[in-house]
Amino acid sequence: MEGLMVGNSPLEIRYFNPLMIFHSFFSSWEYDYWDQNDMGHMNGSIFSLEVNWNIIRSLAVYGQFVMNEFDAPFEGGDPSENAPNGLGFMGGLCYSHSFNTWGSMFFAELIHTDPYAYMSPSPFSSFIQMRRLSIYNGHVLYYYIAYPRDTMALTFGTRLFKGDTISITGEFSWISRGEHGIRWDWEQSPAAFEEKTPTGTAENKYIAALTGQWKLFPFLVLKSSLTGIYSLNNEHINGSDKIGGQMTLSVSFHY
Repeated sequence: MEGLMVGNSPLEIRYFNPLMIFHSFFSSWEYDYWDQNDMGHMNGSIFSLEVNWNIIRSLAVYGQFVMNEFDAPFEGGDPSENAPNGLGFMGGLCYSHSFNTWGSMFFAELIHTDPYAYMSPSPFSSFIQMRRLSIYNGHVLYYYIAYPRDTMALTFGTRLFKGDTISITGEFSWISRGEHGIRWDWEQSPAAFEEKTPTGTAENKYIAALTGQWKLFPFLVLKSSLTGIYSLNNEHINGSDKIGGQMTLSVSFHY
């Protein structure tokens, strides 16, 4: 998949050609800059790749790769001109097994995103979703288009089920997030180019969750979940550790 983000400018009609590679267009030459010093392109491109492979009947591997900026080693030049890389990776392993009338699934998943993933030289060309809230005097909410940047995460999980009647799911995750948040803070400097995930004071979360579901009747489903969270350096404050949890219970009617 390849996409193009254009901010505060009309979109060139030739970008609708599905047979062209956006990187070959050198689109930054055709759009204005964000400021008067010819800095900050008003457009950016993104590329992603997804792979799924069933190695054997019950074992599969999968992965995703995303890129909005990559400064290759052979490009050279002045280090101060190197833009920070914006890459993201996800890889997983899934194993399934059945015995008698029960089935099971086990998985492990690793995610890594660079400190400047999804970010471009201007906020107009960065891949962040914004939604205005009219009821709050024009305040806005921001969303990532994918997994948060400046983050490493490892998750293990399992699911036991008997048809669609009973299922039990358990997950354990470790999530380490650097200090780069959802707000735009792109810069072009040797220090930014050398930053590694997680940056600054990393917030480390350990999350354990257990969920059960029981289909009493074709039209009635009970579901309950219990989650515990332990956060080290909560909100990136060194030594600030927090413990939290939540429990849910739901009753669903299907017709």
